[in-house]
Amino acid sequence: MAEIKWLTNGMVDNTDATSEFPPEAQQMENPDLTATVEKVNPLKEWLVEYVGGILKPKDGNVTVEMIIHAMGVEFPEFLLTVAEENWMRGYSQALHDAEMGQSLIDDGTIQPTTEADTGTGIDVTAEATENDEEA
Repeated sequence: MAEIKWLTNGMVDNTDATSEFPPEAQQMENPDLTATVEKVNPLKEWLVEYVGGILKPKDGNVTVEMIIHAMGVEFPEFLLTVAEENWMRGYSQALHDAEMGQSLIDDGTIQPTTEADTGTGIDVTAEATENDEEA
């Protein structure tokens, strides 16, 4: 029973879920986390019933956040593998983007400007190509 008590550890009806993080570490809320999971296939039906049976939410709705928390406690190697893969792909994409941006600057395709737009970061100018779409 100690594991189930730890598993629920404030996850159900917790209105201040981010209080343990300093303000600079907090990000915008992801509305998908608080979305109720609908039982649209056998796996979701089983998962909602399983997590709902452990956490026993007052309103009876199981959210994505509750399922993630339960998976982190009961099947951490699955969640860790997904998180690691997501991090590696994101890191790889960021390196690719940086290298591509530098090569575009080096070959003169884009020209860095002297003033940066503080709302979006680096301001660059480039001539339109046939692949560009007008906004």
